[in-house]
Amino acid sequence: MDDRRNVFLAIDDRQENLISLMALIHESFPTAEVLTALDGETGLDIAARRIPDIIILDIMMPGMDGYEVCRRMKKTPILADIPVIFLTALKSDRQVRLKALDSGGEAFICKPLDEVELYVTIRGMLKIRSFNLQNRARIENLQKDLRNKEDELSDSLQRFQLMIENISDVVGITDREGVVRYRSPNNELVFGVKPEQIVGRSAFEFVHPDDRLRLVERFRLLLDSPDGFEQTDEFRYLRGDGSVLWVQITGRNMLNHKLINGILLSYKDISARKVAEQTIKAEAERYRTVVESTSDMIWVVDPVDFGLLTYNSSLERYFKTNRNIEIKPGMTPDDLLPEGFQEIWYEMYRAAFANGPFTKEYETVAGMRFLKLTFYPLQVAGEIIGISVFGQDISAMKRYEMVLKEDSERYHALIESTQHMIWVVEPKDFRLTFFNSSYADFHKRNAGIVVREGMRPEELGSEEQSEAWKDLYKRAVDEGRYKINHQSQVYGTESILSIAPLNIDGHVVGVSVFAEDITEEARNKRELEVSNKKLEHRLQQSINAISKIGELRDMYTAGHQWKVQQLACAIAMKMGLPGPTVQNISYGALIHDIGKIYIASDILNKPGKISGLEYQILQTHVIHGYEVAQELDFPSEVPTMVYQHHECLDGSGYPQGLIGDQILLESRILAVSDVVEAISSHRPYRASLGTEAALAEINRYRGIKYDGVVVDICTGLFRDEGFIFTDPE
Repeated sequence: MDDRRNVFLAIDDRQENLISLMALIHESFPTAEVLTALDGETGLDIAARRIPDIIILDIMMPGMDGYEVCRRMKKTPILADIPVIFLTALKSDRQVRLKALDSGGEAFICKPLDEVELYVTIRGMLKIRSFNLQNRARIENLQKDLRNKEDELSDSLQRFQLMIENISDVVGITDREGVVRYRSPNNELVFGVKPEQIVGRSAFEFVHPDDRLRLVERFRLLLDSPDGFEQTDEFRYLRGDGSVLWVQITGRNMLNHKLINGILLSYKDISARKVAEQTIKAEAERYRTVVESTSDMIWVVDPVDFGLLTYNSSLERYFKTNRNIEIKPGMTPDDLLPEGFQEIWYEMYRAAFANGPFTKEYETVAGMRFLKLTFYPLQVAGEIIGISVFGQDISAMKRYEMVLKEDSERYHALIESTQHMIWVVEPKDFRLTFFNSSYADFHKRNAGIVVREGMRPEELGSEEQSEAWKDLYKRAVDEGRYKINHQSQVYGTESILSIAPLNIDGHVVGVSVFAEDITEEARNKRELEVSNKKLEHRLQQSINAISKIGELRDMYTAGHQWKVQQLACAIAMKMGLPGPTVQNISYGALIHDIGKIYIASDILNKPGKISGLEYQILQTHVIHGYEVAQELDFPSEVPTMVYQHHECLDGSGYPQGLIGDQILLESRILAVSDVVEAISSHRPYRASLGTEAALAEINRYRGIKYDGVVVDICTGLFRDEGFIFTDPE
């Protein structure tokens, strides 16, 4: 089926059965819509209006029983291909099942309902439904094609002649020597050569040289054959542009035809088919690989003595491991199985031969394993040539079924023991119809109310509370299932409410509520948010302090890191970078020169030009800064920014000489911001050069040393948006 919401129709004269069935279906198919009916007539009416994907039908009902309902559905064209699952309490009644099959049913589920059996059966029926819909579409298309063909056959000779001139296949006529006398107009479309350029030339010269001799032999055979003789072969053909395509050439001897008097040739482009054949061949190879690599057992037996014809390695491993038998082709159940199990297999093979495909669960003698066996007769031209078997190990699933059975027995106890509150109210006056002990305990503990069935909202709280609950119930009736957070000002509690309508026979018969108490969780979350904000504030204070410590050594760059942080964050936000990335850039900018605390003050504050050795010492501040940043609990990007903020795109930077994208984006933003602030500000060895000089510098090396996008955004901030540096507070 497609991804649309599945629609199921359940018909049963007992409402409690429908409620149970709905609950089981929603467990396995939470998005499905389950329609219900309490009798056959209503079910037929709903089915005709809604066209469900699957119909689950009780057999024994008053009035019209399930057999009659199924027969009437199968006689209705729009309902005929909807799979019908019969519900029966008689697990082994052969007559009941045969009668159900005769009425058109596809499957059976025995009461009491088993969730896994229901799930597996519904999944199988959904596949049948999907196949039926696809098959109906194919039949309609085939019928449409048939009508079109009949229309074409009734056309006049004139239309036939026009078709010959315009069909996708190229048509040509040659003389006895193979010289082209005619080519249809579409020769240019298919082969890239105009028909008049072909006429008068040999038909053989346009075929690939490696295939040319074979075409000549076929042509001679046509010449030596009686009038009307026809043959077809495949050749590689040379187009006008020199490219090669595959064509199917069909030739007919029409030398004695008074109008044609030559060899009639048709050229069909089969390049796509050739590609498809190669694809199919590759798929077949992959299929063989899958069959051999699957852990499931696959084998085929002879339909006469049921000896092995072929099998995969999984079957070999099974018998080698569990039975210590080396299997070989021709081995029968007598050779492979112990006494008591041989006849079972013969009966299963005979059943597949006589009755067709079927699936069976089988408990093996070796290791007490469970297999799901699918038997399928293989037919060629109506004759059964073998019985194929697919064996899937379902031992784990069987164990799971036993667990599910135990869980089912504990289901009601679980509802009663859960701390979450569960209750159901009527859809009109919202009287209480069902509740668990948690719900009752809550009201007794908080309001001293002893809860009982039939109580109205007014009896469970104040008028204001009751009106609020009525609005919540009414919303579920009007809009369907929803989930909300609910805070009780009276009791000081907070919970998550899942509220949903209960539908039976197309009508809302109740509203269910599942309440999860999150009072403590919400309180902890709020406290955690407050704590995180305090920690963030303390971290920012620490970073500011670290930034100021670094600038104490360098009187001329006081406030430099602060201003670089302003510009770098403005650029990052303009680029649309996420909040955590902007925060990391802020941290990195505020401490990017912290390594200068390791540099002598006379170098940092030297008024003149520094020497080469002094410059090398100054460069070490990025290494020292990186070591300091690594000692702090920063994201990894922050120390990397400190380490890379003097790297350039062309590799001329330091300390690593990184190139292009080897430099972190955050580092590229910090580098541009650092250069602009440094040039704009006063330094020991020169006066401030101003903002325009700084922008001219980064644009001069745009895409060379500095990231082009970052440069453009930085320039726009100053020139278009009036960005200015501010002093630290």
